Amino acid sequence: LRAQGAMTNELIEQRVGLLLDNGETGFARTITRRLPPERASRLIERADFIDRPAPTLDAWLASPERSADIAAVRDGFAQLARVAPDAALDRFAAVAARAGSEAEAAELSLGLALGLAWDRRSEALDYFARVPEPALDDTARAWQARAAMWAGDWELVAAVIAAMSEPVRAQVAWRYWAARAAAGRGLQADAEAEYGAILDTDNYYSAMAATRLGKRVEPRQMPFPPDAAAIDAIAMRAPFQRARELSLVGLRNLATVEWQYGYAELPEDARPQAIHLAARWELYDVAVATATSFGIFNDYELLYPRPYHDEIVAAVKLTDVDRALLYGMLRQESLFRPDVASPAGALGVAQLSYTTARATAQRWQLPVPKRTDLFDADVGITLGAAHLADLLVQFDAELPAALGAYNAGDAAAARWLPPKPIDSDVWIENIPYDETRAYVRRVLWHSLVFAWLETGRAQHPRSWLEKIGK
Repeated sequence: LRAQGAMTNELIEQRVGLLLDNGETGFARTITRRLPPERASRLIERADFIDRPAPTLDAWLASPERSADIAAVRDGFAQLARVAPDAALDRFAAVAARAGSEAEAAELSLGLALGLAWDRRSEALDYFARVPEPALDDTARAWQARAAMWAGDWELVAAVIAAMSEPVRAQVAWRYWAARAAAGRGLQADAEAEYGAILDTDNYYSAMAATRLGKRVEPRQMPFPPDAAAIDAIAMRAPFQRARELSLVGLRNLATVEWQYGYAELPEDARPQAIHLAARWELYDVAVATATSFGIFNDYELLYPRPYHDEIVAAVKLTDVDRALLYGMLRQESLFRPDVASPAGALGVAQLSYTTARATAQRWQLPVPKRTDLFDADVGITLGAAHLADLLVQFDAELPAALGAYNAGDAAAARWLPPKPIDSDVWIENIPYDETRAYVRRVLWHSLVFAWLETGRAQHPRSWLEKIGK
């Protein structure tokens, strides 16, 4: 576009704006250099508010004659509220007064309320109350409800859920919390009815609902029948043969490319049977992704494999970590793929950072691995189980906290511990990282499914009702 003279200043400004909307300030600053100084200054100022919110806000407040884009001020204040809520609280009155309009003050209140809610601070509810109802979208209401749960204000939880949009209110998670709110207000019959309505949804919330009703949890196995002839026909196609051979020699990325090429050539009605072939060839990530695309979730025998039997047995013997829990964690971390590497540097089937793996090996007097050793399933599973065992000790056997630490780091999980005991479901719901909150719920559900598959018995996870911070 630049070579053709088509990259106008207006397009550059739009691009920078999108980068800043997504917090990519470094890249935004680089692109801003292509603008004339008079057009770049406003965008650079916005990047300053995002990158260095406290000093930039202070400089703006100290210079009454200095104008600033109020949207940039709002971005900077919201960022400050997220990373340093106390500092945002200290500056709120001055920033709101300088902002001028009631609408801008409401936006600032919302930014502060969200930052305080992510930090599980009681003041969050005061600032949510300052925001006009129309300015609260479903995301804001979700955090208002979480803050109310943390405060034990079940009347407010119920009111906030009732104000959510119908599609969000109908989600299993918020139906569960509506039931919890009813129970918290003494409306036991309403709570039991709502718990009962989500029992067959097969997830963390349905299992929690069953547990609160004193019922055992038995996942609803819904087999997806294999068609042997169709599976064999797919397996004979050249791209799938190549995918198989590449997988067997450890070239999984290339195997996936060949699989995707072959899959795209399959007739529509043949594609679902590829799920069975992927599972047969131990391409578990491919099997689960394909099943998900067809809305197939409940064939647990197919989609919850138990590979690496010997490695799992040895790791359980060494660490005393629950076998079903270990399977559940590995499924969530990597779908049992030993060669996976995340952008954050997590490696192998247990998705350990090299630093964590080395420290864990030293604590357990195991051979200190090289980085490439983490792609060996035996090494990864052993060290992953040992690291989880360490976290269970560090967090006093409070499994949700240990799982949160495995995903987000022990320092983050320690910051999230409550000052006094709190119900585990409330604690999980208030984890500020979306990824970690989902991770903890999913590993708990996966571990329940694996326990059911191994024992053939319905489960009663009473430990899920224990408190965090006890």
